[in-house]
This record gives sequence, structure tokens and C-alpha cells, in this order.
Amino acid sequence: GAQQSQLEAMITADEKTGFDWKAMKNCRRSDEAVGTHIERIRSLIPGQFPLKVALDCGGGAASVITPLLLRKMGCEVIELHCTPDGRFPRPSEPTEKNLQGLVKLTGETGADIGIAHDGDADRMMAVDDKGRFIPGDKLLVIFARYYGGEKVVTTLDASMIIDEAGFSVVRTKIGDNYVSEELRSGGRFGGEPSGSWVFPEDTFCPDGPFAAARLITIAAERKLSEYVDEIPDYPIRRTSLPVTSFDAAAMKRYLQVLQPLWVDDRDGIKAGFEDGWIMIRPSGTEPILRLAVEARDEKLLAQLYKNGKEIIERYSKEE
Repeated sequence: GAQQSQLEAMITADEKTGFDWKAMKNCRRSDEAVGTHIERIRSLIPGQFPLKVALDCGGGAASVITPLLLRKMGCEVIELHCTPDGRFPRPSEPTEKNLQGLVKLTGETGADIGIAHDGDADRMMAVDDKGRFIPGDKLLVIFARYYGGEKVVTTLDASMIIDEAGFSVVRTKIGDNYVSEELRSGGRFGGEPSGSWVFPEDTFCPDGPFAAARLITIAAERKLSEYVDEIPDYPIRRTSLPVTSFDAAAMKRYLQVLQPLWVDDRDGIKAGFEDGWIMIRPSGTEPILRLAVEARDEKLLAQLYKNGKEIIERYSKEE
């Protein structure tokens, strides 16, 4: 957001900032923080929810809060990687590839739901009662139907299925900070398919344990698999290609050859077609370009993906 941009400008300008040592304050330890946070969540989500929950905290920050929170909600919790471990027993990102242990645990134990967090616990992903990983785009729709009202805020790389679910959809740049900023102007729910979920009536910060508690209330009313099966499946492919620079204007020219119906250049370049889209954007941390493609069927997906890769390869040779 604005603070990050200010800090980046200061670093780029090589400004030396500091303050007088006498202005430094004391620090203190708070042993009540976890309990206080759980009490706050329980005040917003009271009641008991007797579900069997498989839980994978990844050895991260959620290990000290989500197991206790869910038990206070009346859940039977089966733990996996729920002891804090700075070495991280599985990769931190809560992706389908990294959560195969949770998928297996959920299926083998007959759990009603599987819950997973990333290392710092701002994200939450899930497995349904049939032991299937739930893609973030489907979780977005499930949350939106329960908590979204008319307006839902999500990012440019989210699936087309949210647009077809009957909401007024506002899209932002990729990043939960952009979602939160947009929600300040109105809206009851927003999120990213990567697992960040924001409920602005309660907090503008993505909070993994809070999102888990919200999803538990949904699963207690109806099997998650039933929600999942009602939502269409549109194939998506993502990859990264090594490219050291990015010129948005030049990339837009290359994409225009495909005669898209519309082009959005707020975050890289996204080109929309009748039954799909291509998005090309630079990484914020690596010298690569990220390619994302979605279509209504595999045949069109393969064609758009091929087009996207060829455009990036042509761009890297000529620019």
C-alpha cells in the first residue's frame, strides 16, 4: 500500500532515517495475546460445532492458536504439523502439492473438513469431506455466498467463476493489501485464491485462524463437498519464464495480435477473450514473468497457454 511505496522510495533514494535514542520505548511480553485473540473470534462466532477436523498448521504460527480455537468451538481436532517448528516440516505455501499429507489424513480419518495454514497464519486453505483439496477460486465463491452480500472484492488473477456466481465483482492488483484497501470503500467480503480472506466488518487483515472458524460454521450447516460440486470447474494453468525486464506497452502490443475483447494493464497485462483470458505479469521478487491462463475447456486452455508462452518468448528475444 501507501506505506510500502513510501518505504521503497526512501530506500531507493538512500535516505538515512533515525531517531534519538531517548525516544525509544520499552518492550513487554504478553502471554495473554493468544487467549485474547481466541476470545475475540469466539465473541464473533459463538456456539458449538461438533465436526471432526484434520488440521495442518505447517509448524507455523497457527500451531499455537488454531488447534485451541477449534477445540473451544466444539471440534474434534486431528493434528498434523501443529507444533511450532522454524524448520517447517512441509513447504510453507498451502498449495495442493504441499498439502498431500492433509488430503490423505482427511480421507483416512473420515474428517468433515481439512484445514491448512501457511507459515505466518494469514492464509487458510481447505480439504472437503471427500478428501479433495478445494481450489482457492472455489473457496472464494463459497465464502462469498455466505458472507459477501452483493459486492465481492478479489484480484485480477481469480477465476471467471466468481463473475458468474451473481455478485458485483471488483478486481484489484494481486495482493491482499489491495483487496483490503478496496474493501474500505464498501463490501462485506474479499479474498485471494492463494488463501487470504478478508471480512471487513470484523478486520481488514487476512487472519487464517479466523477464516478457519468462518469455514467451520459453513461446513457445520452442509457438507463442503456439496458446495464444491455445485461450482463449475474451469481449467487454469500457471507457469513462470525467465525474463529480466518488463515493458507493459510492448507486451500489450504483442497481445493485441490475438484480438482480445478487452485488456487490463493495472498489474502486468491481462487480455480477455470470449471464453478465457491470458495474464502476464512480472514477479515482484524474481527476474521472471508469470503466465496465467484460464478457459472454459481444455482445448481452448491449451491454445491460449501456447499463445501466452509464444508471446513471452518473442518478447524476450526482441525487447
